Amino acid sequence: MKSKFLVFILVFAIISVLIFNCTKSTEPEIIKNAVLAVDLESAFKNDSVRIEINNDLLVQKRVSTNYTISAAWGSGPKVYPQGNYTLQIEIFNYNLQKKYAFYLNDTLTVCIRFEPQNEKIQFSTFDGLIFRD
Repeated sequence: MKSKFLVFILVFAIISVLIFNCTKSTEPEIIKNAVLAVDLESAFKNDSVRIEINNDLLVQKRVSTNYTISAAWGSGPKVYPQGNYTLQIEIFNYNLQKKYAFYLNDTLTVCIRFEPQNEKIQFSTFDGLIFRD
């Protein structure tokens, strides 16, 4: 009886190993890319701004925008691997900073608006790219 049980365990173990090895892929994982653009809209007025994406510097400069005449700062399209990202913006002359987390899957524009009178930073997203005149 013990020998039949041991044979059963051995056969079960061999079959389990074969099934596991047959389902395991030997092909490398394909990393898909996506496109991200960051657009600073209203109402930056010669503000010292720093933007990072996952702690990598995107821009640090003084920025002025006027949304009513389509004068905005844009990063232009940048290619990143698909995945989770955190965008952080700092506006130094107001001592403000805010983070925005998002999943980048395809083509996305993150729009940033600033309300200096309320010292508020707002984010919105647009599927695709925004082209200004």
